[in-house]
Amino acid sequence: MKPYVKSSKILEELRLLLRERQCRGELILPGIRELAKEFDASCGTVIKSLNQLRDEGLIYQEKKSTRIRPAAGQVLRYGFVYTGHRGSGCCWFAAYDRLRFLLERMMNKQHLQLECFLYDPEDPAETPESFAAGLAGVDVLFVSLISDLRVMPLLRQVCSRLVILDPCNSEDNRDASCIQLDNRAVGRIAAELFIQARCRNILCVIPQAKSTDILFRLRLEGFAELFANEQRRFSVVEHQNADTLKSLQMFRDRIDQAVSEGGDGIFCVSDENISEISEELFRSGKVPSEVSIVAFDGANRAIRHSPPITTISHGDEQIAVELLKLALRLESNPRQFPVITRLIAPQVYPGATVRKVMKEHHNAQLIAGSLQV
Repeated sequence: MKPYVKSSKILEELRLLLRERQCRGELILPGIRELAKEFDASCGTVIKSLNQLRDEGLIYQEKKSTRIRPAAGQVLRYGFVYTGHRGSGCCWFAAYDRLRFLLERMMNKQHLQLECFLYDPEDPAETPESFAAGLAGVDVLFVSLISDLRVMPLLRQVCSRLVILDPCNSEDNRDASCIQLDNRAVGRIAAELFIQARCRNILCVIPQAKSTDILFRLRLEGFAELFANEQRRFSVVEHQNADTLKSLQMFRDRIDQAVSEGGDGIFCVSDENISEISEELFRSGKVPSEVSIVAFDGANRAIRHSPPITTISHGDEQIAVELLKLALRLESNPRQFPVITRLIAPQVYPGATVRKVMKEHHNAQLIAGSLQV
């Protein structure tokens, strides 16, 4: 006997299937039994959902075949909002730049256009009000991290359909669809990597910041939750982003001191300063035999480092897939905007900076899954 599956879930899956087949030019649906097998549902549930789609004019019967009506073109306008530099067009936060390019490419494959809207808080000619006014007419906004707190209320006024990439899991976003990025889990995964590498004395490096310090704090809290339970030691040092040789030398001296005092691991809460942190340690041959390094991949610096740094990220592809699914659902039924919440588990990209004892246990991808909350 088939397990009970809500017809609303099957209806949603069928809408996505219709859109995908429309984009490929495949306008005939599989038979009812084949659909029931694919969705692990009863034939009765599938028939009920097909009747709903037929009533909406999305499919029709021709002899013994169920046919899909050709797509009439893109129904809604989609915008991606991000904070960046007007001159270069680059996002302040490289992780969101990667997501923007990936989502744009995925949507193009589905014949959907994504418009990108850059907000530059350092541009004196641009105000939050003028930026929001330029979004008039956009039906759905995908909103990445906005450092200017004045902007979000204005976005809510100009667009009723917001999809927020929420790195803080805020209670203020209950009226919008949210893709939650679990920064506490980032810290917990880093702690697990160090524990499996048998590290006992960790230096957590956090850069000075104003707009994103809550994200760093969440990662540290997650790290402390797991590492403190193991009765190991860790300390936190803040790196000042001052472009002077004196400040750079002071920072390197702090790293050297921590290692000389028995430090055997470094957690870069952001990878902005990964070169300054790791250069001397790599040169002296201490990584990873004596010192393990794990970094959050936020600025693209750890992932491009040679040798590769073991990194944790929010998983750009996972996020882009969720946003694309939502867009396809809206294209099939533009009048209904679902308020959903998806929690994205961080992913680990194994590098060459964690002791090999970690690799004797589990694949790093499994670590991320085991700590999913």
